[in-house]
Amino acid sequence: MLSRRRFLQMCGVSLAAMAVGVPVVAAAGSIPVLLYHRIGDSDDKITAKTQRFVEDLDFLQKQGFNTISLKQFDQAVSGKRDQLPENPVLITFDDGYADNYEHAFPELQKRGMTAAFFIISDFVGQAERVTWPQIQEMKKYGMGIGSHTLSHRFLNELPEKEAILEVEKSKFHIENWLGSPVRFIAFPGGFYTPPILEAVKSAGYCGAFSVHYGLYQEGDVPYTIKRIPVFAKDQPIWYILAKRGLLPQILPV
Repeated sequence: MLSRRRFLQMCGVSLAAMAVGVPVVAAAGSIPVLLYHRIGDSDDKITAKTQRFVEDLDFLQKQGFNTISLKQFDQAVSGKRDQLPENPVLITFDDGYADNYEHAFPELQKRGMTAAFFIISDFVGQAERVTWPQIQEMKKYGMGIGSHTLSHRFLNELPEKEAILEVEKSKFHIENWLGSPVRFIAFPGGFYTPPILEAVKSAGYCGAFSVHYGLYQEGDVPYTIKRIPVFAKDQPIWYILAKRGLLPQILPV
């Protein structure tokens, strides 16, 4: 087990390296999966300021991370890690807010980066939510689209049949609009039960994202994938990685 003293030493070395621009990556065999919700200037818990998001993207690029698509993440889950770029990172968004299209999507495009957007299918086109044409456009330009259920109700609180419908119907609706398979789902609130996990597998999803803190490690069960949430009051992304104990390893210069 890593001692507190050694942890602090590693933090100091890592942060010093970041300050002078030494490239860093996550531990071998792992993939950081970042979780955002909203991007804009609203003063609420789940909205990361646009400037902060820009700084996060620039930091990741400067440190040598390469964003990957859901299709590429699927390859990692399927044991084809050797087909990924070096230092992969997956950026995800939950809830399908319109500001994802208005603010996050353009900044990702400017940098040639990609992300995955998990959509609440019954909310599409409602106030402050993305529309189907916007979702189709994001997909056209390389963004991944996944399910976040029909109504965002917590699946562990629903009767089993209703929970299964949330999983199955949202997949069907998104696939019908996009004309391509939906391979991943993100659980609302991160909540699930053993029967829900079985329903997700039976529906044809190859993976599911939780809100458990951590990195995806090669060989992890792909139906409770860990992520690193980023909220409005959080520190920059490098600080979050260190704070969660998800310290990168310094590469030789």
